[in-house]
Amino acid sequence: MRILFLGIIFLLISNVACAWIAEWVYPLDKSSLWRPPSYKDLSEEIHRLEQARRFVPHDPRYPYRLTELYQKAVSQRSFDFSSKDLTPTRVLQDFRKAIEARPLFPEYLVELALLFHSLNEVKGEWKNFPAGGDPLGFSDEKVAQAIYLSPKDHYVRAFAATYYQNRGMRQRSLALWRSILEEDISPVRNILKRCFDVYREPSFLPAIAPRKRVEELISFQGVLIGFELPGWDKEAYLKTLPLLIERSQKADANAALFEIIARTYQKAKDYRQAYLWYQKAFRAAKTFESKASLLKETVELLLLQGRLVEAEALLKHYLNFSSVDARLLFYYADTSWRLGRRKAAIESMKNLVSKKGVSPEWHDQLATFLYEEGRYQEAGEEWQKLLRESRGTAYEKANRDRILNRIQESQETITGEMGFGKTEAM
Repeated sequence: MRILFLGIIFLLISNVACAWIAEWVYPLDKSSLWRPPSYKDLSEEIHRLEQARRFVPHDPRYPYRLTELYQKAVSQRSFDFSSKDLTPTRVLQDFRKAIEARPLFPEYLVELALLFHSLNEVKGEWKNFPAGGDPLGFSDEKVAQAIYLSPKDHYVRAFAATYYQNRGMRQRSLALWRSILEEDISPVRNILKRCFDVYREPSFLPAIAPRKRVEELISFQGVLIGFELPGWDKEAYLKTLPLLIERSQKADANAALFEIIARTYQKAKDYRQAYLWYQKAFRAAKTFESKASLLKETVELLLLQGRLVEAEALLKHYLNFSSVDARLLFYYADTSWRLGRRKAAIESMKNLVSKKGVSPEWHDQLATFLYEEGRYQEAGEEWQKLLRESRGTAYEKANRDRILNRIQESQETITGEMGFGKTEAM
């Protein structure tokens, strides 16, 4: 019994020691005590991983990681699989052992399918490629099995979508990407980039646009409007506009949907349609705050087109919304000024800067209005007040010298006017 006990202890110590050595040679665990080394290329990393696996031959994580590296090496053609010790047959055998150890790990199955597909594409370049059977049929079967085992797993679905893209199965791939976005919109930029890298043109966009909930569709379009890549079609966001307009006819249409349609038309410089959809959004908005936000966007659209009279009239009618967004009052003052109603503009600006927490730029603008109106004393006082209230801020540091110069200009103008008056009196 004592010998048996000692033997068990010895085996335990040996297993722990081997696991530690393997982890030291090639750290797999993110919480490992060992810092992951840097490798000059894939061949060196694969060689190091092979060494680590010898200490823990039954740990399925190592052949799985090896297969990930093999898959990468195949795509880069950066590893010699025709060597005596490392053939495609050996690679697949190792990975099958990993699957046998963890048969219910769907990511293993999809990774194997991706590797099989990659090997099949370049099999003519290497010797000892596993002959017989239907490698692509085998790969398709493994992907289907992985999705069956874990139909809700986004990681597995992303692997499967990538596999189908590699196989040229466009509709299957795009349907999987869309299913992910319908549940989680956050990876949209990565998915857009992946699809564009494969297809090189934006016709895939309607196929991956989420349809189940209007919120995801709105978020998708919002990203699409500002999305850019080298070679990306600058009008790609228009591909999904018919979907948005179709959705606007349904019961779940809301102000946010109308707004994103308006922003899409505005991006395309179709200002007439943009204005109409902003109006729809304003009427559909449920809260005072959202109406104020939409009013601001509508006014900015009018100002962009130089439609000052319409912008002023709209702002005057809804000026009470400035209690929610002070920028509306600023736009009203600025528009009045540009239309020649200077006294009204100055009074609006004074009303604006009397509120708490307003932008220092608005104090600056009021002082500029006063100066251009010939009210130099008031202008200088407003700039001095601005320097006091913005002391220590980034705005003060960036504009201090300019503001001091304006104060000096105001004082010199006042002094000059006084001197001129004395000369006349003499």
